[in-house]
Formats: sequence, C-alpha cells, structure tokens
Amino acid sequence: INGYSDKTFKPDRELTRYDITLIIGRYLVQLGYNLPKDAKIDIRFNDLTRNTEEALLNYAALLYDVGILQGDQYKNLNPYDKLTREQLALILTRAFTIIDDFDYVAHVAKQTFVREYSDVLALREQSQVAIDVLDFYDIVIDQKFFPQDYATRGQFATMTYKMMQLKERQQQAENLTIVDWSVISPKRVKFTMSDGSTEDVL
Repeated sequence: INGYSDKTFKPDRELTRYDITLIIGRYLVQLGYNLPKDAKIDIRFNDLTRNTEEALLNYAALLYDVGILQGDQYKNLNPYDKLTREQLALILTRAFTIIDDFDYVAHVAKQTFVREYSDVLALREQSQVAIDVLDFYDIVIDQKFFPQDYATRGQFATMTYKMMQLKERQQQAENLTIVDWSVISPKRVKFTMSDGSTEDVL
C-alpha cells in the first residue's frame, strides 16, 4: 500500500474501487501472477477505455481474469465509487481463496458456529457467505458488520493482514485435536484443543 506524498497513511480515509484494484493487483504480481498482455485490446469492463490509466487497465484485467472482480450488472468497474464493507468482504474472500488455493466459503459452510452479525441477513447470499468467512476466522470482531458503510484504509489493512495469516492458521487447525470438553448449556459445548484454545459449539 502506497502512502501519500506527505508520508501519511490516512487510515480513516475511505477506499475506492480504484484503490482496491491497484492494491490487490500489485499484491498478486508480487506473488508471481502476470499482467494480461491484452488488457488494452480486450478491455474487461465497459466503463474503461484504451485511454484509461494503464495501471488500472492492467490490474483490472488481472483481477477480472482470476475471478476477484466481476463488475456490476452492466459489467462496469465503477473505479471511483467508494467501496462498501460488503464489497470488501466479497473481494477479500475471493482473493484469498485464489491466493491460498483453499475454498474458505465451502469450508466455513460445513462448520457449526455462532454467527455474530445481526445486520447481514438481508444481503445477497454470496455476500452473507463471504462475511461468514470473516466472522468464523475472527477477521472482524463486532456485534454488527455494517455492510453498507464505506470501508476505510485502516479497516482494509487490518482485514488483509489477518487474511494473510489464514493459510497458516488453517494448516495448524488441521493438526489440532480435542483434549477436553464440557457442556456449558443444553445447546452449547465447549471444546479445549491441543494448542490450549477453546471453541464454543452449538
């Protein structure tokens, strides 16, 4: 993430879809992904043109090709629209599913856990399951998710940092065993794992 010319980060500044495209695009390139050579010829989004900034064209094409960005119903990227927390959840979940080569949505769907957020039930199913991933792995710890609020640079940095640790956490979880358990209510059981962590399960 590049800061500003005055060497500030501005954590409370709201993100745009332009910002997220460049940031995640640069990260994928650092991981070894190649920019599409036909980004100026086969333009992936209807609201971009050959005169669009080259970096945006390239990274937008890359994110479209790998399945992270899909655009709106008119296949527009809307790069200068502010990014909502709902959109950020979708983008991060798609990105790290590809980066880690692990289907987090499918994995979390098989788990039994207490869903914390009461303000996501009216969202599209694809948004709900993406937010479930953030909930299950404690990427966001709040009573509400505030999906229609605009995402800030600070929130993005925090969520991304935690998402970058998911693969290691997933590998560690696969090696855990249950060493103790206790009933804490008629419908809840508390498990103690081999690493000392605990998990409440309905």
